[in-house]
Amino acid sequence: MSIFFSYYLIAIIVNFPWLDSHIQVLKRLDIQKMIKIDNHTYLGTYPDKDDLKRYKKNLHIKNIIAVLNPHSIFYKRLIKQEKDICYTLKIKYIVIPIDDNPMNYILIRNIVHNLKGNTLIHRYFFDQKMKIIKNILSNY
Repeated sequence: MSIFFSYYLIAIIVNFPWLDSHIQVLKRLDIQKMIKIDNHTYLGTYPDKDDLKRYKKNLHIKNIIAVLNPHSIFYKRLIKQEKDICYTLKIKYIVIPIDDNPMNYILIRNIVHNLKGNTLIHRYFFDQKMKIIKNILSNY
């Protein structure tokens, strides 16, 4: 059974476009989350190109902080894509991996409060780590 699971996991990682297309279905169903922390800070799930354009136009987002681990095979491609899109849209892009160092939560707080303009902080899914970021930013 373990061999089957390992094979299945490798098949998913290698066939990322298939996985991404299924996750896009969830986005079309609007299952993603967006929370407003204050007048300049938002938390959300991983945005695609259309989301970023919409956020820039409607929310006046000028900064993106991705709390994805750049050492993960899964996230490397996403970070590269998003960085290119942000460059095109003239949005400042910052990657801070909270998985590696819990002190990065404080780093995020300090960076957010020193940035000019509205900021979106995102992770692929809205999980417990995003709730911690929300609490830290809300209580600052």
